[in-house]
Amino acid sequence: YYLQKIYLFQGYLEAQTKVFPEGQILKDHLQMAYEAIQKYGSTDKYLGKMEENKKEYAKNLKLIPAGQKNLKIEALVKKEYETFAKEFTVIKVNITDGAWRIEKNEFDIPLNRKVSVSIAVKNNKGECGIAGANVIEEYAGGGNYGSPVVYLPTDAIIVPCENLN
Repeated sequence: YYLQKIYLFQGYLEAQTKVFPEGQILKDHLQMAYEAIQKYGSTDKYLGKMEENKKEYAKNLKLIPAGQKNLKIEALVKKEYETFAKEFTVIKVNITDGAWRIEKNEFDIPLNRKVSVSIAVKNNKGECGIAGANVIEEYAGGGNYGSPVVYLPTDAIIVPCENLN
């Protein structure tokens, strides 16, 4: 984060020194930015560390346990996610909320209800992954809700297959 800010500051200062070439303070700050970048490391080192952090995070990422069962929702998510991410087959869908989250208007009338899902997937290389999505049902009136719709699916994060249990 800090290295990224320093690079942005460096770019800003480089542009400003072109506009105000006589500005010694700008040149001094630009030199400090160069020195800070050297101290913290190169972009390649930074990106390498980010990749290491991502692998460490993925190694410990687990499928969120189910809070409720709804076979209709689970089947819909499976179908929709396999359409979204064609390279993956859905192994398991967990509805992670114990109850629907109901959104209401200022008159306390329901607008919709939502749940989050955690999705276990596998690709044809044998790699396992975890993804997520949400499901919404719009309020139809009279205590009824419309058909469920899957929205905001995430890309799968590759994890060890034992993390899907």
